[in-house]
Amino acid sequence: MLIRLKRTGINLAVSGLVLLATLCCNHVCAQNNISNLKITLDVAGLPLSEVLEIISKKTGIPFSYNPRKIPVAQKINYKATDKSLGSVLDDLMEQTGLKYIFVEDQIILKPEKKNEKAAGEVLTLSGNIKNAGSGEVLIGATIFIKELQTGTASNGYGFYSLTIPKGTYDVTCSFVGFKAFVKTLDLRSSVIEDIGLSEETPVLKEIVVISQPSNVVEDIQTSKTNLRPKAVSERSALFGEMDVVKSLESLPGIKLHSDGSTFYYVRGGNRDQNLILMDDAPIYNPSHMLGVFSTIIPDAVNDISVYKGDMPASLGGRLSSVIAVRTKKGNDQHFQAWGSQSLISTKLGFEGPFKKNASSFLVSGRLSNFAWLLKKANNDIKDFYFYDLT
Repeated sequence: MLIRLKRTGINLAVSGLVLLATLCCNHVCAQNNISNLKITLDVAGLPLSEVLEIISKKTGIPFSYNPRKIPVAQKINYKATDKSLGSVLDDLMEQTGLKYIFVEDQIILKPEKKNEKAAGEVLTLSGNIKNAGSGEVLIGATIFIKELQTGTASNGYGFYSLTIPKGTYDVTCSFVGFKAFVKTLDLRSSVIEDIGLSEETPVLKEIVVISQPSNVVEDIQTSKTNLRPKAVSERSALFGEMDVVKSLESLPGIKLHSDGSTFYYVRGGNRDQNLILMDDAPIYNPSHMLGVFSTIIPDAVNDISVYKGDMPASLGGRLSSVIAVRTKKGNDQHFQAWGSQSLISTKLGFEGPFKKNASSFLVSGRLSNFAWLLKKANNDIKDFYFYDLT
């Protein structure tokens, strides 16, 4: 009886191995049949996505891929006459840096892992983005490369940098209120490309919202708000005197100490738990006249970033908030001056180039009129004034 059981087990094992070998053979034979299909193809300057559709129609074999992972917009130039499908795919994969596999009568495409050779062929595209009319840097302008589906934004100094493979790309630069800049670059080595954008009257167009969540979340900056200098000038002002700090009251979570005061609280914190930075330098006493006016001249401000939580470590530590003020660097195209007179103060500013497109200066000053006004009422009042110089 034992001998019969053992023989039965051996027979079952042998039968299973034969069946598995047969299935594997059939699968390999099916792949070989698909790979050996003959195809004639002649394309010039067509995107990769259209080339794949043509091959799919000719062979009846569908392609499966993630359009965010492969360069579907890459232009393809290729010609083949009565050539096997496997050879055609090998040639296309060499052009695009992809790889393919046959799975259940379909072809799956995916990017090939970067090897050491590919890692040595990358380069850096960098430069500065500025206003072509005034030479003022543009903070947060976007750089996008369509072929690679990647891009970046300019930092607080208008500088951008991208590390990309060698090749020819269409580079697009855009910023709200400015005309988009598009240029084709043949990148064979690291390049410094400075970009000047021209102002353009914005025209509202149709907006299409498509949900395409990113596969990997690389960076999240919460509780940050950017306030443009134009928003400061549009707010009502005490005695006509515009104030950067008082304009923050329009943001959620920020409450001024009282009407007319520049002391403020952020989400319940004390007023000494707020940090104000001007061009990365801390301002320890940001007010005049017991908090009635701030020390920041609005005419000299280029950008205001307000962090009400999750403050970056590079900005220093505070419990409630950080306000990072970035001042203008000056017009590097031509000289200009401005000034204004109000009941509270007199403001005057000058800016212009030391060397066009290379260096510039900006001088802005403010002097209060209190002493002059109060002397009319009492000659004993002399040292009752404030001034700022940027």
